[in-house]
Amino acid sequence: MRERELKEYVVFEGVEIQQGNVPWVFDHPETGRVSIDSYSIWDYGNHAEIARRLASGQRCAIYMMGNFGVGEIRELGEKQGEDVIFDKVKQRDRMQTLVAFVHPAEIGEMIDVERLPQGLKDLNDPVKRLSLFAGPMHMILPIKPEKTPDMGKVRETKEAAFFWIPGHKAYEKLAEHLKGRVNGFIAGGSLNIHGQEPCFTTSELRDREMVKHKEWLENIDFVILDEISESSNIARSHTQVSFMQDPPKVVRLGSVSVQKIKRDTGLNLEIDLENVRLASSATSYNLTHNQDSDRNVEIALARMARFQAVLDRGGKLPGPVM
Repeated sequence: MRERELKEYVVFEGVEIQQGNVPWVFDHPETGRVSIDSYSIWDYGNHAEIARRLASGQRCAIYMMGNFGVGEIRELGEKQGEDVIFDKVKQRDRMQTLVAFVHPAEIGEMIDVERLPQGLKDLNDPVKRLSLFAGPMHMILPIKPEKTPDMGKVRETKEAAFFWIPGHKAYEKLAEHLKGRVNGFIAGGSLNIHGQEPCFTTSELRDREMVKHKEWLENIDFVILDEISESSNIARSHTQVSFMQDPPKVVRLGSVSVQKIKRDTGLNLEIDLENVRLASSATSYNLTHNQDSDRNVEIALARMARFQAVLDRGGKLPGPVM
């Protein structure tokens, strides 16, 4: 690995934010040295390059406010033969579809409004959709498959999960760079071999897991870091809420609690506690840890807002501390 003293970074509220591209270097068991570029999402100078690489079809490991995922652009009209994310990276069948990482305002044409429950027809309004994300969360909606990029096998229910992080200023800015460059969105899932846990920290991914899986060294082109999220120690994947029925149903517990979603959105939610799935988590699911996760999400989003405020004022962040 590149030595720490050669790595440029700035510091915000004690969080070191990498500047520019820092290669991660590994020894592939068959082909020798492999170099994989890494970029911080909080160095806005990286966004044009990240967008270019995604638009060109490259695949990334990406920190998704709690754990690392894998993502690539899926465009409308794609015909999938080999599907690298399923077949090589996650090594699972295609029955579990990928998740779309896309701003709620950009998914209107994909939603099958006719199949929304009568009480949820207002989800046709992008402002309403955004208001129902109580943090990093998956919203499951009925889709028109012919209007939706391929994310794997289309289920009989013709639904898809859409992920967003309201208030994540850096991903909002990256989305702006992708506008007009792609006819689709970033799609992906947790970066893990099927049945295993994803990485919750950069060091877990870089120093432990990447070296284990030659398929990752071969099929992940670059890495997107998110030091502000990681510093808040969320260490959970994300809650999934299905809007295929009214009231909406929590189908997976995760980084934002049911209580927080109800409080922040006013939604009346249904949940089957005996059968609800649990997202990957470094901590157990109980009241204390659920409240900790909610608080850590709020800490991260508040720090992001302060970071952006400094930049908006033209402030300069501290440079490397040796």
